[in-house]
Amino acid sequence: MFRFINIFDIFQDYCMAMKKDLNCLPFFVILLLIPVLITLFLSWIIQDAVFKGFIKNLIIINTILVPLLINVLMILYYSIERTKNSEDPNLDTKLIFLKHLHVSLSMTILVSVFTLILSVLLDVVPLTGSYQFFDHTIYTILIWKCITFFLISFLFVNLLIIIRRIHLLINFEISEETSSAK
Repeated sequence: MFRFINIFDIFQDYCMAMKKDLNCLPFFVILLLIPVLITLFLSWIIQDAVFKGFIKNLIIINTILVPLLINVLMILYYSIERTKNSEDPNLDTKLIFLKHLHVSLSMTILVSVFTLILSVLLDVVPLTGSYQFFDHTIYTILIWKCITFFLISFLFVNLLIIIRRIHLLINFEISEETSSAK
């Protein structure tokens, strides 16, 4: 009952699902290059003085997002249970869609929790001033900004992937219903 929480299983399942969905180049572009470009853009746009207010807003957003995504994950669980118990000829295809959606949701929740923890730490611990936990050089602040912005960018890309997968699953269900109704 009391075991080490292994989050690496989520990461490993996510990477395996993404490798099945994407080829090598899209995997690199979608999951690394786009978040890095968004990170560079946000680091350039958001100044250090505004960053502290941005962190406060990020805490609020992630505080809302994590429970919402957990609820979506629970809805997905019941959808998987209902699908497994059906006599559907396309059962394997639906279960693959649902598994990939489950893996993406789990990874997004994990990234969102890490972003929330980092945001709280950056909000509570002063980056500059007389008492600082972190070195107050401009490079250290830039590194923390880049880490935060990369997590946000990765989270954004994963949310888009989840929306796309839900869209495909619903379209599959609709096309199946219309073909069986004829």
